[in-house]
Amino acid sequence: LLFLSVLVIHLIKTLHQRYHQNSAEALYSMFLFISPSKILISSITIALLIGLVSYWLSQSWSIIIPLLIISLFAPGIVIRQFLRNRSSQIINQLPDTIEAIALSMQAGMNFNNAFELVVKEDKPPLSQEFSLVLKEVKLGTSFDQALYNLENRLPIEAIKYMVSGILISREVGGNLADMMMTLSKTMRRINEVEQKVSALTAQGRFQ
Repeated sequence: LLFLSVLVIHLIKTLHQRYHQNSAEALYSMFLFISPSKILISSITIALLIGLVSYWLSQSWSIIIPLLIISLFAPGIVIRQFLRNRSSQIINQLPDTIEAIALSMQAGMNFNNAFELVVKEDKPPLSQEFSLVLKEVKLGTSFDQALYNLENRLPIEAIKYMVSGILISREVGGNLADMMMTLSKTMRRINEVEQKVSALTAQGRFQ
């Protein structure tokens, strides 16, 4: 019994640490500064309340146990859904933002000034991520490293294409404005194709 008690305590601590780390990273990536511990306490409280209410109404464990499980896992499901929605918004915003940077550069601005100007006029969530890039640069991080950090924070293919294109053009000295304009058009076509595929697959699932 002592061994099992120690094992259970160790398992609970491990799960709590893993939950805290994953939740903190997910919330930070969405610029939501909420303590994971508060979310966990709220989840347990809500689960207990739902369990008590369902027991009072039905007095059937076949109903209470599934409701408790759903209540405990609901916050994690909601956070993952927010992450997916945020990634979709970034993917949809990216072509227009890259095109705006390219047009600013064609008007005579350098890349850093065009990037900063577009960030001020853009909307969240993409503006939040690009603002973080500018803050890192102002704190002494090189622009290339700040772009690498952006790529690590957002594991999105479109972000990887943008970062790779910018870094290669800056390194070899190509026409960065033309490259970004081409990249914007390519991303827009990819988004259109993916939206058509999603619509067709959703229709198939519905049928």
